[in-house]
Amino acid sequence: MRQSKIIKIILVLISFLLIYQPLAFADTPPPPPCYFYGTVKVNGEYIIPGTPITAKMANVVVAETNAVEYEGKIMYGLEIPGDLSMQGDLIEFFIGNQQVPQTAIWESGITNVLNFSVWLNYLPLIVR
Repeated sequence: MRQSKIIKIILVLISFLLIYQPLAFADTPPPPPCYFYGTVKVNGEYIIPGTPITAKMANVVVAETNAVEYEGKIMYGLEIPGDLSMQGDLIEFFIGNQQVPQTAIWESGITNVLNFSVWLNYLPLIVR
């Protein structure tokens, strides 16, 4: 009789663990985000504060901010959340609608300095 009681208790505990195990995994926190900050210039000049800065991965917007003035420079700061499946994935950056040539790789918990510099070529307007 004592053995059957112990077996019942063990079975109840095993049932409890099987039922509530998925809930333990659901509470696992996400990995730390990836951070970027730096200066922003177009044609060698700082951009206007408030200009949107966007980060995209696989053509999906993953972070947005606006350029701000800091100690006489125009800067940005982006926090890009993600999960470990994104580790090593390419990040593309945009100033307004203009893609910048600088790219980066998503790495959990890493803070990166990445200065944006874009050169736009405009054709001269010829009026007759």
